Amino acid sequence: MNAHTSNVSIKYLIGLIIIYPLLFVWQGLDFTDTGFWLTGYRIFLSHPESIGSGIANWGSYAIGWLVSFFTADLGILGFKFADAIVCWATLFISYLLLNDVNDKKDKHLILILLFTTLLYATKTIGNWIGYNNLTGLTYIAGGALLYFGLQRSSVTKICISGLITGAGIFIRFPNLLGIGLVSAVVLYGWAERQKLSKIAVNAISFTAGYVAAIISAILLMKVMGHYEYYAKSLSAVSNMAASSDSHHSSGHLIKFFIEDHIMAFGIALEAFGIAFFYTRIACLLSKKWQILFLLLGMIAAVIILPVMGCWKWIVTGFCYILLLVAVFDNFRSNNKIMLLAFVAGLILMFAPLGSSNGIRNATYGSWLALPLTLLIINNTKQVSMGRFSLNRDEVAYLFTLIILSLCAFSITAKMSYTYRDSKNRLLMTSTVDHPLLKGVHTTSARAAVVQEVLDALALHVQPGEPLLAYNEIALIHYITGTVPWLGTPWPMLNPPKLTEALLKEKENSKEKLPLIVRARGNTAKNTWPLGDISYDNFNQEDKSRAVFSHFEKRNGYEIIWANDFFEILQVK
Repeated sequence: MNAHTSNVSIKYLIGLIIIYPLLFVWQGLDFTDTGFWLTGYRIFLSHPESIGSGIANWGSYAIGWLVSFFTADLGILGFKFADAIVCWATLFISYLLLNDVNDKKDKHLILILLFTTLLYATKTIGNWIGYNNLTGLTYIAGGALLYFGLQRSSVTKICISGLITGAGIFIRFPNLLGIGLVSAVVLYGWAERQKLSKIAVNAISFTAGYVAAIISAILLMKVMGHYEYYAKSLSAVSNMAASSDSHHSSGHLIKFFIEDHIMAFGIALEAFGIAFFYTRIACLLSKKWQILFLLLGMIAAVIILPVMGCWKWIVTGFCYILLLVAVFDNFRSNNKIMLLAFVAGLILMFAPLGSSNGIRNATYGSWLALPLTLLIINNTKQVSMGRFSLNRDEVAYLFTLIILSLCAFSITAKMSYTYRDSKNRLLMTSTVDHPLLKGVHTTSARAAVVQEVLDALALHVQPGEPLLAYNEIALIHYITGTVPWLGTPWPMLNPPKLTEALLKEKENSKEKLPLIVRARGNTAKNTWPLGDISYDNFNQEDKSRAVFSHFEKRNGYEIIWANDFFEILQVK
């Protein structure tokens, strides 16, 4: 490839990286997680007491409020554009790191790896700014500064790395495990045969920055009057971790972690063995057959990887294995790649910890791990498995097979995925006439019922007034500008006993009872308001619905408006 062609190709790749995240901001209207976060962002300063236990992620809400402030006229689209900016920032940092360890300085190759990673990392996730994508950005920014700080003997960079990593705790509380990045300081010092005094200075610098971030955030919370709510939220998180019935109990999460990683290493090794011998066979054939095998590999990836979500184990396990190999193979021989592989592996492991989704959320830690793993494959001259081996040309074929398969799988997955909206993007052409929903397209059936309930609510409740919205419709609060009456935009997340206690406390306070809006079906299902919209058989949520029903009956609520999916209730 000549210089002119390479420059044109680089411009096209940069264009694709910029455009791709913007292609999907226009579709998808979710009433669950999106509503929970966006409502919290809006009331972060005015009603922090109504955010609920989610304020444990105080930093995410602070950033979300800033996005809300600067993009107020864009409504939901503003938060989706902010997500795209986070993607670009994360990829840019990855580019700087990969460029530093790639001796060939091949920008074209690095951009291909980053575009592949962009496709993979955004295939089946929500596309609004939130604690998951901010966790990825925080870890990679902290990891990058630690890497460059160690490489260039800069105590300042190492300290700032600790500062960013420590701040990550307030983006998402389980990110407190980011302190584990200090192990990279020790490993690098050992590899470089540094004096213990120098290793100690670097480790202390990182830890000092980490602690400074925590102290600064707590002081800021106290000044803003948020610390009381934050402390209560940490207590709720602690109770959740201690409860054996919770999906976030410590025992459940530890078991989940062990099982996921056993599956990841086992299935990834099997998948690599298949890809290895598939490549061996393909490379024995003519060029035409090799192209056909690439196409068949892409088709197989599209069909097989979604089965039982096995992609989450294969890709993550594959990254783990090659990053570990890179750490051991390059120890003292190439400490740049060794250090970066170690940091990338830690981020990949830390990012999903604390999530009930387990290793599936390793996607948010793959922004550096995946492109670095792919770069390691590309730079490998020979791969051996027992008495069989792949030469340089065969490794190049394997690399191409992996890239194309990942891209094919990721694109097809993205085309049929919008967060809790229709799997058929061709059906999402309708909008709701509301300034906060402009440009957001959904199905005609969903747009119709949402339009009706918003028009009806406008006659009965005004922005700033309290509202009780339940059955997973937190977005109602964001759109109407109302304040969650029960202290959380998503009361169904509370244990039924807590919900009952809060309702009785409110009743005893003799304050005016609020308007109620509720869904008649399950908003977590992609098809609502059509198809099977029955509630999932979650015992906790069924009990919560019963608690709300008793509250409505003893206080004389009656339905004053209803359509096919929503109901509005008011005290007689």
